[in-house]
Amino acid sequence: MRAVWLTAFGGPEVLVSGDAQEPVAGPGQVVVDVAYAGGTFVETQFRRAGVGSFKLRPPAIPGNGVVVSVGADVDPAIGQRFPLERAADAHAAIEARATVGKTLLEVR
Repeated sequence: MRAVWLTAFGGPEVLVSGDAQEPVAGPGQVVVDVAYAGGTFVETQFRRAGVGSFKLRPPAIPGNGVVVSVGADVDPAIGQRFPLERAADAHAAIEARATVGKTLLEVR
């Protein structure tokens, strides 16, 4: 599967595509099937400087989607929509290079 990672803050050159394995939710984590990852003005500003209330830090795969699986010690959330900007407020970091079309989040 293919993914695009935000490897650092900066211009478009910090977006890197590559192959990745399907993520598996570990304890305290959920897997989000990313429905889309856009390139809006806000996202370009975040990519450049990490502005806003986002706690997401590179490397990461931005986007939003639906929870498709949960690990141990996580309240059932399968089927819930989960915008990444909300997810970023709920966790300190996204597992690096863990997804393609899905995002692995740590639930706190």
